[in-house]
Amino acid sequence: MVIEHNLPLARNDHYSKLVSRMFPDSEIARQYACGRTKATHIAYSVASHSVDRLKKAVGLKKAPYSLATDGSSDEEDKFFPVLITHVDEETGRITT
Repeated sequence: MVIEHNLPLARNDHYSKLVSRMFPDSEIARQYACGRTKATHIAYSVASHSVDRLKKAVGLKKAPYSLATDGSSDEEDKFFPVLITHVDEETGRITT
């Protein structure tokens, strides 16, 4: 799962309020609501979908794959990216 710009999901609590202030004439901006709870759920749902696809492509078929990890930190935030490279059966291409 990748969260762009290294921002914590808790920032969404403030962003929802900011959007309505930035665009006061927009009904869509006034109705925008995506705080940390919803943003976290969306991120985990996307990650879950990716994990399910990988299980189907690699795990259940026992297909060859490679796994690479690299722990790093950015100030207070800690990251542990995991890259899995395998052949995508649908496209026939090597996918990471």
